[in-house]
Amino acid sequence: MPLILLRIIRIIIAIKAFRETVKFLLPYKKPSDFKCRISDWRQLKPGDVIGVHRKPKVLPDYDHYGIYAGNFEVIHFSNGCDDFLSGKVSVRKDSFSLFKGEDEVFVLDFDMFNECIKNPALGQQIHDTIRKILGRSYHPYSPEETLRRAESQIGKNGFNDGSGYNVFWRNCEHFALWCKTGVAESSQIGNLRDLKLPTA
Repeated sequence: MPLILLRIIRIIIAIKAFRETVKFLLPYKKPSDFKCRISDWRQLKPGDVIGVHRKPKVLPDYDHYGIYAGNFEVIHFSNGCDDFLSGKVSVRKDSFSLFKGEDEVFVLDFDMFNECIKNPALGQQIHDTIRKILGRSYHPYSPEETLRRAESQIGKNGFNDGSGYNVFWRNCEHFALWCKTGVAESSQIGNLRDLKLPTA
């Protein structure tokens, strides 16, 4: 094997090991790890990223996300009746009660998340490098800007000038986190991808 190829393989292995070490050592996780249950919808503020934990009879449990718009309304990526199971899915504004259904509501605590990603102990330059290596560059928007971003997408079949709904690449969690952070990601889908399925 040529020497250059051996060096490339060693570099790739070192980068993978470094990424895993950084993931373990980083003082923060994904935004969806900062869920806080709320007991009263009046605790919500416009621009909050909120969600409900759904337990459908025919599918595995999942979380449905949206942006609280105030006035007892939520902007979310849904078909308006069963999130995504039937009908046309688009970004829409619905009543809080339609969004909530019979489920408990949670809010993502971005104050705690923002404190974690700005951990000064890492040093800004090192921290920025680590974030680039991990492929994430969160930009936590203010509640007002989050709401403005969500409202700008109402009526669209997709968001951020993208294609329509796709449970794996463009779902309600992608939409809500894109509105708040500029990063369209879904921890639920990431968790599915990380499952080790048995092979024959």
